[in-house]
Amino acid sequence: MPTKIDWADETINPIGWGCYGPGGTAERPNICSYCYAYRFSKRNMRGCPDCAAFRPHWHPEQLGKLAHWKKPRRVFIQSMGDLFGSWVPRWQIGNTLVACATLTRHTYLFLTKNPKGMFGYREFLDNEWVGVTVTNQADANTRIPLLLQVPAAHRFVSV
Repeated sequence: MPTKIDWADETINPIGWGCYGPGGTAERPNICSYCYAYRFSKRNMRGCPDCAAFRPHWHPEQLGKLAHWKKPRRVFIQSMGDLFGSWVPRWQIGNTLVACATLTRHTYLFLTKNPKGMFGYREFLDNEWVGVTVTNQADANTRIPLLLQVPAAHRFVSV
């Protein structure tokens, strides 16, 4: 989906529009009070009941979009949730990373509030940028040191 985000050309959301927030679970979500994705989901723009309820779920057709774009693009992966959230099944993260590794013409941007979730898959490729969201000094103190340990050539911080 084209985006107004100035550092990306497109977004895809393979786990739908949904997130349980830092430390949250399906039973006890911890949605951030400032979450733009949550506000968007309430508009039910996708017509998907799980997206409207802001429940993470699998949308594999989103990965298929990557192959249709012939011109290289900067693709924000999971702009409406957190791909590396603790609630996301490892196979969904793995399938997403495989799709990105297969189509190397694009640059992929992964942003998370859970940098621990980025470990244990593989080293991120040169066209895969990893980042963390920082909303206060406590986040910076915790997330940035973990981000620096992620095996990746490119890192960024969203403040």
